[in-house]
Amino acid sequence: DRFRELAGMGTQPIWLRDGRHVLFRRERALYVASIDGKEVTEVLSTAPDMIHSFTISRDNRTLYLAVSTSEADIWVASVR
Repeated sequence: DRFRELAGMGTQPIWLRDGRHVLFRRERALYVASIDGKEVTEVLSTAPDMIHSFTISRDNRTLYLAVSTSEADIWVASVR
């Protein structure tokens, strides 16, 4: 097969620097999945529809989030 599903219902995938993992959004949370599909780990969970957009730094240590609250905010989180 040329294609295989890593995780159902995921959107906005971003390849991580190691080339073996993908950061993506599913509903109200962000996840990291291994490209072999064996590991899917929740990284961050929020209230429904709160995450508007996200990206990760080049070194994969800092996550930047645009979130929808009563005020439009930008958050930064360290990734461990």
